[in-house]
Amino acid sequence: LVLEWESSLEDDVVAYEIYRSEIEGQPGVLITEVAFGITSLTDTLVFPNVAYYYTVVARDKAGNVSSAQYSAPRMGNPLPFDPPANL
Repeated sequence: LVLEWESSLEDDVVAYEIYRSEIEGQPGVLITEVAFGITSLTDTLVFPNVAYYYTVVARDKAGNVSSAQYSAPRMGNPLPFDPPANL
């Protein structure tokens, strides 16, 4: 599942914090932090056919965070095949 966001225009941003939730409007849990300049993330730890909500915040050198950028719900990719019934 690929998530993309717009880069911050502030000159003191050092990183982005990405949060994931299964409940709309909830910030969720921090899943990763990426350096400033990176504006996308591939989340491979999702379940098929489950809706996920992401929040991205920019963090500056002083540790202050921006207001949140929320994403529309994203669905985990469906399984590419039906798992065997005898497992």
